[in-house]
Amino acid sequence: MSEMSPDPREVLKFGPYQLWPLERRLCRDGEEVKLVGRGFDILLVLVQNSGNVVTRLQLMESAWSGLVVDDSNLRVQIAALRSTLGDAKDGIEYIKTVPRRGYSFVARVEREETLSRASFGLPTDSIQNCFRTFPSAFRRIIGRADDIAEISASLHTSRFVSVVGAGGMGKTVVAIAVAHALMGDFDNQAIFVDLSIVTSEECVDVAIAAAFCLTTQSGDALGEVIAHIGNRRLLMVLDNCEHVIGAASAAAERLFAGAPNLSILTTSREGLRAEGENVYRLEGLACPPDGADLGADQAIEWPAIQLFMERAAANGHRRALADEEVPSVVSICRRLEGMALAIELAASRAASHGIIGTSELMNHRFKLMWQGRRGAVCRHQTMNAVLDWSYNCLGRADQLVLARLSIFVGSITVRVAEEVVADDRIDPLEVVNSLVGLAEKSLISVDGTNGEVRYRLLDMTRTYAAAKLAESGEHASVARRHASYVVSRLIAVQRSCQTGESLVQEDIVSLMGNLRIALDWCFSNRSERRTAVQLVVRAVPLLLRRSLLEECRKWCEWALHLLCDSERGSEIELTLWEGLAVSEMFTRGNREETRHSIERGLSLAKALESDEQELRLLSAMHIFRARIADIHGMKEVSRRAMELAARTSRDDLLAMTEWMQGTTCHLGGDQVNAQIYCEAALRRSVHIDASQFNSIGYDHRIRGLIVLVRTLWVRGFLDRAVALAHEVIIEANERQQPVALCIALIYTTTIAIWSEDLDKAGAQIERIMACAADNALEPYHAVAIAMRGEVAVLRGNIDMGIADLRAAISVLHAHRHRVLSTEFLRSLSEALAADGLIAEAMETLDEAICRAESSGELYLLPDMLRARGEIIAKGPVPDLDQAEHHLRQAVADARYQSAKGFELRAAISLARLVLASGRADDAATIIGSTISGFEEGLDQPIMRSAYRLLAEANSFIAKG
Repeated sequence: MSEMSPDPREVLKFGPYQLWPLERRLCRDGEEVKLVGRGFDILLVLVQNSGNVVTRLQLMESAWSGLVVDDSNLRVQIAALRSTLGDAKDGIEYIKTVPRRGYSFVARVEREETLSRASFGLPTDSIQNCFRTFPSAFRRIIGRADDIAEISASLHTSRFVSVVGAGGMGKTVVAIAVAHALMGDFDNQAIFVDLSIVTSEECVDVAIAAAFCLTTQSGDALGEVIAHIGNRRLLMVLDNCEHVIGAASAAAERLFAGAPNLSILTTSREGLRAEGENVYRLEGLACPPDGADLGADQAIEWPAIQLFMERAAANGHRRALADEEVPSVVSICRRLEGMALAIELAASRAASHGIIGTSELMNHRFKLMWQGRRGAVCRHQTMNAVLDWSYNCLGRADQLVLARLSIFVGSITVRVAEEVVADDRIDPLEVVNSLVGLAEKSLISVDGTNGEVRYRLLDMTRTYAAAKLAESGEHASVARRHASYVVSRLIAVQRSCQTGESLVQEDIVSLMGNLRIALDWCFSNRSERRTAVQLVVRAVPLLLRRSLLEECRKWCEWALHLLCDSERGSEIELTLWEGLAVSEMFTRGNREETRHSIERGLSLAKALESDEQELRLLSAMHIFRARIADIHGMKEVSRRAMELAARTSRDDLLAMTEWMQGTTCHLGGDQVNAQIYCEAALRRSVHIDASQFNSIGYDHRIRGLIVLVRTLWVRGFLDRAVALAHEVIIEANERQQPVALCIALIYTTTIAIWSEDLDKAGAQIERIMACAADNALEPYHAVAIAMRGEVAVLRGNIDMGIADLRAAISVLHAHRHRVLSTEFLRSLSEALAADGLIAEAMETLDEAICRAESSGELYLLPDMLRARGEIIAKGPVPDLDQAEHHLRQAVADARYQSAKGFELRAAISLARLVLASGRADDAATIIGSTISGFEEGLDQPIMRSAYRLLAEANSFIAKG
């Protein structure tokens, strides 16, 4: 089959028919024959190759380029053509089937060099017919009202506007809509020139003349167009200029200057850079912001979501958007950057895969091949075809840069592009020029909002370009340079953290994406072992700070297996053990393997005389001991850490060890010294950047503050505790670190439960559960379940409370997470007693007391003695004297520990017991003397309960 481009002056005649290839028109005896899309493509190939056999494959490639179709589609189109042409009528045959080969056009074809249709029976003054061929208005356009209004206003004032945007953004749709909106202003005289069918720049002027139905008599087609227009008010739309941009620009510029009342609206993937042009960049349809918490009714208000759901319904997905599907549809539209065509293609999958399933398909590279409407032009049938159109318009250097840019995730600066993209084939200056050119062609997006220009590939473009990079055979060399860049960025980020320099969130998110790409590639290539290890070692601090604990654990395990002999016993191995130990502790629980990892790191740090890393690992061991409720072990670790920190004389390390000591004292029942150490550390940390206390992914400042919150509450400073709790949660939330936020919420929730502030406790528990679930922090999720059970019991929902407490305690036991398990056992014992299971309740409480005494959790003993008194009083044959004894012992122990908060809880229980036995005077004395010891907290729920009890006792006394 010969490759033939339409000659701008050629008409093909056969029988009573005339065929204009350039205009894609077919006439019979002067009357236009409707023939569009693939039917016209097939006829044109057959006529241009008349007398020759055109194979089925050749015809299908012409009509369905890039798509996989079977022969039946071709047979249907051939049958339709024969019917349209009247094949075999009057003894005339046009298309002959050649068995097992293809088809041949057998009618005689004459070629004539003229654009005139007058010679074929069309009147030469048919300019109005040209106006009538303007594309029809679209029935409904979503989310473009503002764009249409702005472009219309700009056309009124400037006469020349180019709508510029990425392929598939909807430029043609908007341009046609603008033209129809302004048609009245131009007396319904508008011309549409589709340049997508023009194959070379030499044909542009002739195509414009043809659109005006002009017979060109000279070599100056545009001159004739200008003369023809004269002073008439006309609107001309030049559509799809990008592949003939030079000629389109020159033509538009000349027409703009020569026809003073002609308004020009062009569409292109880049600006024409013509005199008089005003560029309007068409952005994607508006999408909900990232992380927006929307219901279906709210989400559907966004144009991108509206388009998706409308096109999904048109393709057979009949269900309305459900609330649980909102995150998926938002994710789809955001990943597609609001690109109208891409959204339509994705929506076509909703009927077969559902919205959530379609979202999951977005990670597959075959999304580029999803097919759109059959009637769409070939270049819009798939996103792959859209991008092929743009890619083939690029020069070799731009193609090379685009492919190499696909190695990046997120946005990059010019400097980064130069570092990774440039090599001996393309120098840094060419990279810069290509970046500018690709941005102008709408293949990469540009953002300069933060003072530094950044470039980013759209999601679909990146997938397409990655395939081109793989085809090029240079993926390995680009990936190697990319990995080196990531290492250098990790070093720079660590340096910034050490100096307290603030980091841009977008930079960190982008770095994490690029780190994952680099790690995946390095670990999949044996020859890149050293780079893989280097990447992990440099990444550990960032992974821990970001609480990306599962990833940290996985990469550290893999890197440790790859260490060579020279790296054993080095700081490299030390960093990997540190990362593994901490990440294991928070994700896998407090297993012996975790303790081994910490101890291995400690021995290496000691051998390498790395005091700072030894202190960090001691802090990890202190947390580990706290989580397994080994208070005796915590004391020894605190002592070692204090001695080591004193040698360094660094305030950040001294503050960290003071918080460690304060935590040990608090859990050991020494609340006075706990407060002294925590407040000393707080004073010392005032002038230290908070990031200095987050060295192992566990924020020591947050940890110290929550211990101070609990200590203040236990000591009776209820208002100060509540106020500080509020501040700690805000500070932890600002850290954007899940572990810090979880521990802040957990330990401030304990004081809300102690204070009987159940609404606040319930709200915080929901946040803990969500944060823990989202970040694979299973022990923290179990803690939240247990707390939910405690609140349920206090609200009177005993069965639910018991179920939650049992389930959570079982999980925490499996993880050896005991620091709160002892307290949860006490809560479970009281719930069982409330359910009438006195024996089991007492057995559970005995286990809790035994565990507290053996582990050193002495701060819990006053509240456990209170619980014992409560349980005994609920027995089938209550021993009230014994119950009162334990409650009085609880009050005494609380006073011994300076624990006024627990004293208040015990005093309330004791006063209720005494009042129930008819001793109102004793009850009033007990509760009154306890309340008098408080200088604050009068509005706290527990204090209000105490005052109500005092009023009740005084009422009984008054009645005599």
